[in-house]
Amino acid sequence: MANTRTSTDEAPPLSKEEFEALAQFRFGIRNYLRFSEEAVRSHGVQPQQYQLMLALKGFPGRETARIRDLADALQLRHHSVVGLIDRAQERGLVHRTSDPLDERVVQVSLTARGQRLLERLSALHHDELKRIGAALAPPVGNQTALIGERVVSNAADAIIYADRDGVIRVWNAGAERIFGYATDQAIGASLDLIIPEKHRPRHWAGWNRVIETGETKYGTELLAVPGLRADGTRISLEFSIAILRDPSGAVDGFAAVLRDVSTRREQDVELRKRLQAAEKRLDELGSSAETP
Repeated sequence: MANTRTSTDEAPPLSKEEFEALAQFRFGIRNYLRFSEEAVRSHGVQPQQYQLMLALKGFPGRETARIRDLADALQLRHHSVVGLIDRAQERGLVHRTSDPLDERVVQVSLTARGQRLLERLSALHHDELKRIGAALAPPVGNQTALIGERVVSNAADAIIYADRDGVIRVWNAGAERIFGYATDQAIGASLDLIIPEKHRPRHWAGWNRVIETGETKYGTELLAVPGLRADGTRISLEFSIAILRDPSGAVDGFAAVLRDVSTRREQDVELRKRLQAAEKRLDELGSSAETP
């Protein structure tokens, strides 16, 4: 028997965010199971019959399974699985064959009809999982993710994520403050929203080059670029970028941390002007002193 810990004597207290994550996870599971039952029954199949077909198709390394293997996969008793297979066989969804290595062992596999039905039902389930994926994110060890979300939300700097098409998908409070666009205005918009028009061709040429090659020379550098606010004013920005990749290694999008340095830049420009003026004055004084 598995050693399952039930005591919470040594467990640290959960935070409010962790309780919320657990509640969301539980709610997501219930919603998904209800969807599954309704979708399966609408196709004239019982939920356990769908689970049987899915277990057969998803069995590691082969397309058939023994009854005891199915009992383990479905967490059912042997006689319950036998009854389930009988009913599925009557519906033409599965069939039995003898194991060629041991005729006493029965192998179960999908029929062509069962395969077609499973493909239709699994496509529906796959689409539903994509739709509610965030709700089913495991809450265990989720504290780091929750902290990350809070850092992004509360950061004074703008934190923006755009997908490979240049469409904004993440826009924090810092971005709202710096650029003047509310989150609902920015999400789904192109990055052209914050790029001055004359700089867009160069920006997108570099963007597309990184998408194609997967490489950038700016990954560890702090860059300085002009930006555009909602009221049309231009600002000076410093930013760093990170490339996000999909499981295959292809570029999925870019995350950027941006800071408005307009005031500092104006001060730097003013300081340079003063220095140039002082140097010019010193040159003039030097020239006057040398004149006999």
